[in-house]
Amino acid sequence: MATMESVYLRSRRAFLLQTQNSDGGWGYFPGKQSWLEPTTYAMLALHGSTGSEAAWNKALDLVGSWQTPDGGFRPTAAVSTPNWTTAFGVTVSSIGGRNGSAQRGVDYLLQIHGIEGDDRMAKIVSKLLPQVALDRDPSLLAWPWQPNAVSWIEPTAHAVIALRLAAAAKIVRPTLAQRVDLGQRMILSLRCQDGGWNYGSRSALNVALPSYSETTAIAMLGLAGRPESEIKAPLDYARKLAATPQAPLASAWLRVSLALHGISNEQDPNQTVSEYDILLAAVEALGAEGGNAQLLQPGAGERAS
Repeated sequence: MATMESVYLRSRRAFLLQTQNSDGGWGYFPGKQSWLEPTTYAMLALHGSTGSEAAWNKALDLVGSWQTPDGGFRPTAAVSTPNWTTAFGVTVSSIGGRNGSAQRGVDYLLQIHGIEGDDRMAKIVSKLLPQVALDRDPSLLAWPWQPNAVSWIEPTAHAVIALRLAAAAKIVRPTLAQRVDLGQRMILSLRCQDGGWNYGSRSALNVALPSYSETTAIAMLGLAGRPESEIKAPLDYARKLAATPQAPLASAWLRVSLALHGISNEQDPNQTVSEYDILLAAVEALGAEGGNAQLLQPGAGERAS
């Protein structure tokens, strides 16, 4: 007899298979155009499950068709330039054995960093707002949402995950491990006073900013592989968040994050799958008991160096 947890996971995977677009991808909502973010998480949620192989391979082909000559990945067919979603292209290419595509994506990610890393942001701030100090170390090179912008927590976490998966797929680049370490250290350095993470800063105009549950969960994904001593306090905070009511997507991300760090978190076995939110269903499946959260953690006990 199937357990309640397996019913929970199976219902979400079935929903994902039913809502795959004819081009092989997934939109944020059923019947809408395919985007790389929901496609990636649907693929991760379905990976290795019964009856998903053809759907997975078709999606992987679509993702590969979105790679640009410079190695980046477009976020959707209708956008001509790559951005932060390149990390997703690297992630599924590495897991799917498309090492040539993953390698080109890695090269793209390694040449991108936030503009604070080349002193431009410091100069702008010192000129326009001399009374405001940057709350970050510009030497901790991290990733922006798009080139020539400031680094933020979420794109940095996704890039770190992608680079670690590429390294596990035997893609070797001299600066890869260093950029993973710098990105993770940047995340750690921007932890808010309340224990979690805001979108990209700890403060604004010298006022401490609050953290957000969803951003905190994604930050913790990016910190997988760090020494336990560095992440114990934020992990404890994430556990407290998971034990309190949250928005559905934040709750789902917290479950994925905790599962990645080896901590189980109960879900409501009677919670029905959303009939309209594909990303939510994919993240719920990824973090469910028996789900694929560990796909995002290459190498048990591995530590960034």
